[in-house]
Amino acid sequence: MTTISRGSTPTSAGTGFVTEVYAAPGSNGDVAFNSVLKVSNNPNSNCSLKLVLNVFLKQVNPSVYSDVLTRAIANANGNSLTPGFKVGLYPDTDNHPAIVKEWNNADWQKFVNGFTGQAMTWNKKFCLIPSDDFVLWDFVQGNGLRPGTRFRPNVVCEFAINVFAGSYAAHRTVEVVNLYVPNWPFRADDLTYNSDSTTPWQVSVTDLNNQTQNLNHLTVAHEIGHALGQDHIGQSKNLPHCQLAILWEKVLHQDSIPALYQGGSNSSVCYGQRATMGDASNIMGSGDQFAAVNAKPWLDRLADHCIFAMDTSKWTVSMTEVPPMSIVNLR
Repeated sequence: MTTISRGSTPTSAGTGFVTEVYAAPGSNGDVAFNSVLKVSNNPNSNCSLKLVLNVFLKQVNPSVYSDVLTRAIANANGNSLTPGFKVGLYPDTDNHPAIVKEWNNADWQKFVNGFTGQAMTWNKKFCLIPSDDFVLWDFVQGNGLRPGTRFRPNVVCEFAINVFAGSYAAHRTVEVVNLYVPNWPFRADDLTYNSDSTTPWQVSVTDLNNQTQNLNHLTVAHEIGHALGQDHIGQSKNLPHCQLAILWEKVLHQDSIPALYQGGSNSSVCYGQRATMGDASNIMGSGDQFAAVNAKPWLDRLADHCIFAMDTSKWTVSMTEVPPMSIVNLR
C-alpha cells in the first residue's frame, strides 16, 4: 500500500497548500509518484503541478549460453542462434516464452532514451480549470490594471520521469528483456518491458459501428499511464463491452468466453474494441491520443497538496493551456 506524505514547504500563495508531496510504495507495482505544486501570482502565467515518477529499469540478462531447449524453440520458429551468445528463455505477461539475449551498452542506451522520450508524452497534456467556488489562489495585480481586477490561475499538468540506477528510492522496478529476434511476440506490462517496447506498433481496431482503423499503440506511454494509476479506457469510462468482459471473467471459464472478451479488464474490448473510435485511440486504449479522462492523476494529487479537505470533482479539464481568468470588480 502506498504511503503519501506532505512536505513542509508552503506554496507561495500561503493558502493551506504545500509545495511537495511524496509517495512510497508498499510493494513493487503500487501506484506511487512524487509531485511539485507551484502557485502563480502573475496574470500572464498559470500554476503548475508536476508529477515525478522514479523508475529503476532492471536489465534481464540470461546467465548461460544457448542451451538445447532454447535452440530447439528457435529452430522451430525458423531462427538459428549465433554461437557464443548468451541467450535464454523469459516468459511474457501471458507466460509465453521468448528468446532473450544479453544487453550491450548501445542497445541499452537506445532503449533508455526511447523509454524516456515516450514517457514524456504525458507532459503538459492537460490544463486544470478551477471550479467557480475555488478562490484560494485569486490575486489582485497592480501596475496600472483596472482597480478591483482579480486573476484566477489555472493549473498546467506537467510530468517528469527519472531513470534510477537501482531500486532504492525508485517508485517501481521494471524488468527489461532484450529480444534475440526483433518483433518476437512478447506482451509487456507495467512491470516488464522488452527491447521493442519503445517502438510504436499498429493495432487494428473495429469500433461499435463495425468500422476498422489502424492505430499507433505506444507501449511505454500506456504502461506509464498504469504507473500513474490509470485503468484501461474501458474501465475508466465504464464502457459496456468492457464491463461485460469483467463480469464474464468472474462467472465463466475463459475457454467459453469470446476472444475479444477474454482477460477481463485486460481484454481487447477494455482497450477500446467495439467502442467509439475516440475511446479506442486513447493512450489507455489501443492508440496514442489523450483525453480529459487521463488527467485524473493530477486532479487526485492536487487534493493531496491541500492540508484540508479539497474537492476537485467540479474542476474541468482543458486539452490546451488556458490563460488565467480575469475577474473584474470582485471584492
